[in-house]
Amino acid sequence: MASLINNSFNDQTYLHSFSNNRGNFMDLIPPDWEKAKKHAQSRETKPERSKTSDNDYEDICECCGYEINRIPINLFVANIKLGFLGSGFPLYFSYLNICILMLLFLSLIQGLPTAAFYSLDSFCQKSQLEVYDWMKYQQANINSVKRVQPCPNLLVNELSLANTIDQIKEGGSLQFSIVAMLFQVIACFEFRKNLRQTEVDVDQKFTTPTDYSVWIKLIPKNLKNIQQTIKDHFALQNKTVEKVNLIYNIDEIQELELKYKNLIKKKQEYLKKNGINSKDEELFQIQVEINNVNNEILEKQTLIPLQPEKFTGQAFVSFSTEQEKDQVLDEHVPGFFTKLLNYLYNGRLERYNDTQKIGKEKILIIEAPEPNDIDWEFAHCSNRDRQISNIYSTFMWILLMLLSLGLVLLLKYIQSLQVQKAYSRLHEIHALDEAKNKIKIEKILQEIQNSFYWDQIFCFLLSISIALFNQLALPYLVGLIVKMEKQSTKTKMNTSFAFKLAIPLFLNTALSSFFTDIFFFQNYYGYGGNMVYSVTLNLILNATLPNILWVIDPWSIIKNKKREKELQNKENSVLTQREANELMELPSYSIGWRYADTTKTMWLTFFFSPLVPICTFISLLGMIFYYLLDKYNLIYRRTVKESIGYDLSFEMLELIEFNVFLHCMGNFIFRWILGQYIDYFSLGLFCISIIFIILPLQLINEWIFEIVSIQEVKPYKQVKDQFDTDYERENPITKNKALEFFQLARQSKTEV
Repeated sequence: MASLINNSFNDQTYLHSFSNNRGNFMDLIPPDWEKAKKHAQSRETKPERSKTSDNDYEDICECCGYEINRIPINLFVANIKLGFLGSGFPLYFSYLNICILMLLFLSLIQGLPTAAFYSLDSFCQKSQLEVYDWMKYQQANINSVKRVQPCPNLLVNELSLANTIDQIKEGGSLQFSIVAMLFQVIACFEFRKNLRQTEVDVDQKFTTPTDYSVWIKLIPKNLKNIQQTIKDHFALQNKTVEKVNLIYNIDEIQELELKYKNLIKKKQEYLKKNGINSKDEELFQIQVEINNVNNEILEKQTLIPLQPEKFTGQAFVSFSTEQEKDQVLDEHVPGFFTKLLNYLYNGRLERYNDTQKIGKEKILIIEAPEPNDIDWEFAHCSNRDRQISNIYSTFMWILLMLLSLGLVLLLKYIQSLQVQKAYSRLHEIHALDEAKNKIKIEKILQEIQNSFYWDQIFCFLLSISIALFNQLALPYLVGLIVKMEKQSTKTKMNTSFAFKLAIPLFLNTALSSFFTDIFFFQNYYGYGGNMVYSVTLNLILNATLPNILWVIDPWSIIKNKKREKELQNKENSVLTQREANELMELPSYSIGWRYADTTKTMWLTFFFSPLVPICTFISLLGMIFYYLLDKYNLIYRRTVKESIGYDLSFEMLELIEFNVFLHCMGNFIFRWILGQYIDYFSLGLFCISIIFIILPLQLINEWIFEIVSIQEVKPYKQVKDQFDTDYERENPITKNKALEFFQLARQSKTEV
């Protein structure tokens, strides 16, 4: 029996030797590194070569179907030419341009003029001893009417609202804010129009599967031949359906895939321990288990389409022309009230048709996302599953926000407590007889001054720690939470990620100083890490630290080190071909993270600009560098694996329209806290800004500015083989066969 096993094993090699076409080469050990390099080339941020004819093709990667030889682009390529990555990328860099313009206008209209206005006043001219005397008075007269805290002559104070507290009731610099916010409101409408035009321009310049396709939901599950029924349904409307790709429940396959991956890991651990060329009974048994699970997956892929209960009632339907697709979506135009409800409940307005029926059941027809925008892992999930997952992820997100904010506040509280201890030592001075203890008093004063110096150093280190936590740890934790939501598309996932990351980033930075320095210790602009100092420092770090991280790019460094280590001993590598392919790729680009970073910067700048107006210019410089570095990283140091839709950009634009609200709130709050005075004019502006953010600005913009889109002229059959990918090549059920047919089709055309 043992000899039989050994003979069977000798017929195998130490490579995977599946007798099927389920991409078995992707799990070969050791991998073919030349194939891995070619795969990495196919995923570089480069467009495909322009084709001279419909039968002109390049070599493609056998595992993913993407072209290998691509055309390099440079840093100064027009944003619209990044449309080969999906409309979301030209829109993202257009969005960054909009943010730069917003900061430029804010800096020129409010920031720099207000900073100059503040510097001309003279409230912050008090000495250290005057501040000490004020602290003594406050401690001795705790229940009396509080006097305004004297402001020491520090540079950060002289360029802040603190320097004009004695003139704050006269309005002062408020006129600069009024003009700046009126300009921002007008600019928001123009910026929305520009984004809409960019989206149309990208759609016209680049032909993709979504130009011809719709996403149909609520299809009856009891139909005998679903694909043919859908084709017949639209044939009655004189429309030709070229392809129908159905979505199935793949939970069983996903469970088997997890089991399969664990067996692969088990085999890798064995090979690491015993050597790459090991051949014995234990390894043979592991290989047999791998083959068995692989065969189960293949069997499931074959059987699932034959099981009606596995069909989810969803399908991607591609028509012969874009005109036919548009007709299907535009046959039923929702009324204004329906549009408004759709906008309020689902975000940005989508084109949809909910009047057609298959059999007796109404179906819902909406615009289809790009094939590689769909998260096929969760596309089959029911609305009930998503709602439960969203509730759970929202709870976890709130908990994360509270914990991270609590941690930041605790650290900030400790820092502020040290400042308070230094002030409390004033009791020692005032209890001493100045004539008899002059030397001792001078010594204590010097100790207090040194304490304030170290407190400022501690404040600096604390601010860096908070910034690094926000930049590195928080995105990872938020990413884990968003993964729970089971979003159907990568665009929705990135939108949720950007939103859920931007808010804690803003709160951790804004409230850390706000609560501790204001509510706990009332240290608005005194010595030793006061609110004005902390805010200024945080805004400088916010403008510089992300840029420093993107220049250093630790993610690329880590991946390069791993790659070098594997390539040094590649013959003995126990990586699978799949893992080698991923290792050879550049790090993935996270657009949601970038949006969150940008949104946080805009919110912080607009909120604190009434207090520290010079921060507008600092943020402007930081945003310009961020734009250049981010574009450089995208083109030269990142790979893009998902096509992001335009909805993300419009959702993020709505978030930065909160700038007006935050700026008006900042004007009111800081005048009230620092000047102990309620400015009813700034309160009125704050109330008006609330109305601005409630208005359905997208609907208003679409009503005022009409954007005309030109339909794709070429039919689907003529361009389908030129697509980077399609629904069949991305769907887990149809992927393997679709890739095989796709390569054969291209081969046959090039050989003619």
